[in-house]
Amino acid sequence: MRSNHFSPAVLFIYLTIFNTISAKSIVGDQCTVNVKNGMNREHPPIVVKLSKPPMYVYPKMSNASSLVFQKGEKVMVFCPGRTNQNSTAVLKPEIVLVHGKEPKTPESMESIMCTGGDKFKIDDELDIFKQISCHEEPRMSYNAIMQNVNEDCVNGQRYEIGFDLKEHGFLKTIDLCHDKKMARTLWAHAIIQPTDQDQFRYSGDGAKSFKAGCLYDNMQMSKKEPYNLNVAYKTISIILKNATAVNKYLSTKINERKFLAKGHLIANADKMYRSEQESTYFYANAVPMWQQVNADPGNWFFVEKYVRLLAFHKQHELEVWVGGVSTLQLENKEIYLYYEKSPGKKVIDRRIPVPKVIFKCAVDKEAKEGLCFLVINNPYLTKTEVEAAGDKYIICKKHSLCEKLTNYDNGALGYMYCCSIQDFYVKNHEDVGVEDLKQFLNFKPMTLLTKEEIQIS
Repeated sequence: MRSNHFSPAVLFIYLTIFNTISAKSIVGDQCTVNVKNGMNREHPPIVVKLSKPPMYVYPKMSNASSLVFQKGEKVMVFCPGRTNQNSTAVLKPEIVLVHGKEPKTPESMESIMCTGGDKFKIDDELDIFKQISCHEEPRMSYNAIMQNVNEDCVNGQRYEIGFDLKEHGFLKTIDLCHDKKMARTLWAHAIIQPTDQDQFRYSGDGAKSFKAGCLYDNMQMSKKEPYNLNVAYKTISIILKNATAVNKYLSTKINERKFLAKGHLIANADKMYRSEQESTYFYANAVPMWQQVNADPGNWFFVEKYVRLLAFHKQHELEVWVGGVSTLQLENKEIYLYYEKSPGKKVIDRRIPVPKVIFKCAVDKEAKEGLCFLVINNPYLTKTEVEAAGDKYIICKKHSLCEKLTNYDNGALGYMYCCSIQDFYVKNHEDVGVEDLKQFLNFKPMTLLTKEEIQIS
């Protein structure tokens, strides 16, 4: 079914022309802050709306690349404080700087006012937004924090990742359900903005180190690093007890891409701002994922980008729930990245299971549509093997919508398919929960575009 909407590329050109023409009539009446180029690159403050709960301020589709404020409008900017090593608490609040200097009354949150053009007023000083930054000391941590919500979810407990704004509340970027006993995140949840696209969002400086947060007790994640190529190779060798089989699936040479990566659930690129992007680097926001599936041109990489472009095309926020179902088996043995004998016992401590299937359920509340995208986390299965195995890998009724997408059935990239929200929930909620999806069971299947229509390169 062909959509009557513009493609993202055409829409982007239209918005650019519209914004250029409109800008001529509003110069001096507004302040425009370009997300990619108009913010301090090293230590940008967070632009926040002090609602209950507090929220990030995002560009609107009328100017997808920039924040626009009216002359005289007041804007709140916030600087995250210094955190402890595991990023579970703020040790010291930090302050907003102007031109690298403290204002007359230094605070971690400041009200600045648009004075027109590209100028903002803070403590009687006028400056462009790019000169407003956060005080940060070298080699110190200024991360988002993880906190226990003290609420149960199916098979686990709820946690939140974000920033503590003290009396103003918690600025959440991700919430998730985690099973501490198995060191397994069942799902993570976030909102994708329609303007969160490559050409508009902050582009970072590469991968960051992952943090344990308030999870992974006694596992020494940063020291033992179960995702390390050599460590994972050794662990899976112990499980399979077969050197030939291990070499079929794994290599310690990174350029061969035969390894289990820290596959983001909520992707770095699912977030608009630097602070949000860096908040995705928690172990609890990742599952072991074959790099052939996780990285371009793998089908999980495709799903992540496709859902973001859907949000842009639909011009609606999309809520996403992302996780893994069941445990992958190789040579009829379940695969874990943490596999050690408990001290003084013969029992094997099995944790960090490698998921058999990865899912991303996207919901458009405004259009009352939803769909779950699923990718088999095993690039060594062929299409024939997947389809012959029945419900072992096809864990909900396949919807024909995804069969218009290129490479959906290429096993080497991770066999991909789609299911309705209702069928995915009914078949899998006992394992992964995702009780939040229950309210969307009557939503119709989401209208999709072909790869050519949405112009994914």
